[in-house]
Amino acid sequence: MSNVSYSISGLGGFQEYQDKVFANLRNYQLHRINPIFTSARYSLKFYGTDREIFNVISSDITTSEGNTFSLAFLPDWGVHKEDMAKYEGVAFYYWIALLKEGIIVKQQYILVDSKIEEIEEKETKIHRLEEAPFYVRLFCDAAKEFLERPLVFIEDRLPLGLLVDVFTRYDYKRKKESNLREIARRLLGKVNKDMKQRVEFICCNYKFKNALWEILKLSKQPINIDGFSYCLACGTQVAKEDRFCNSQEIHGRENPGNCRDKFHNWLRRRLDLIDGLEDEREERERLYRELQDMIRENPFSNFETFQDKHQDLYSKRRRGPKKKA
Repeated sequence: MSNVSYSISGLGGFQEYQDKVFANLRNYQLHRINPIFTSARYSLKFYGTDREIFNVISSDITTSEGNTFSLAFLPDWGVHKEDMAKYEGVAFYYWIALLKEGIIVKQQYILVDSKIEEIEEKETKIHRLEEAPFYVRLFCDAAKEFLERPLVFIEDRLPLGLLVDVFTRYDYKRKKESNLREIARRLLGKVNKDMKQRVEFICCNYKFKNALWEILKLSKQPINIDGFSYCLACGTQVAKEDRFCNSQEIHGRENPGNCRDKFHNWLRRRLDLIDGLEDEREERERLYRELQDMIRENPFSNFETFQDKHQDLYSKRRRGPKKKA
């Protein structure tokens, strides 16, 4: 790949993120699907304006906190008007990944008059992050692994190009109410006075995740909550039938059952289950069923709410001094 070199010292995780992204691109062999992935141009912004994250039409969306890493995948010859004319009326997409919430906002646009700036908004949907296309997820997975409070914004113009902006530390909850109002506007469209008052109350008084779920229910937009659960120890998303993640793959542990063993140790030491493995298994299954009920009730709050409810199990314990030999 041909890259423009920038100094990224002191950015904590950016070099690792960049390396991971390029490794993923090679592993997926995306260049065989579309030749634009043979070349990536990237740049780093240290400053920016404080814009709303859902104002996707603006080309200057950035964060006032942290730094922005931009990746551009475009044909070597560039995108010309005649190229865009071939795709007039074809849907393009903007993806905004709220990684901590585990969701991604998908906004569909139609190219108008062969100009990327003149676009017609069609629809907004919210999905679980795992339901995004794999070429979108690879940028998100690397950000979750290496960056603090990242926000990933992807302008999906395929086959004409793909533009990615990764914000290192974006506190979108600082503008919680305006961001929620914008989501509600896109999901609900025009609403009557009573609905408008209800939405305003939700935006002002609910926590971000809970407000997002309430707005989604008002829109009657379905979201797939089947087929997934969370590791009872670390909260990593796993298949619904699993209780724990594979710690070897997820955490690099030698023992793939590290999370399972740790959780059972918590049951014994923190909940004082001392009557054997059968009691531990029954308590584990009871907690698993409770977690599934919470996922059905509000999939966005899911594991964090579950942890808050069981602080006696999940609160970190201070370690005592090591015994002298």
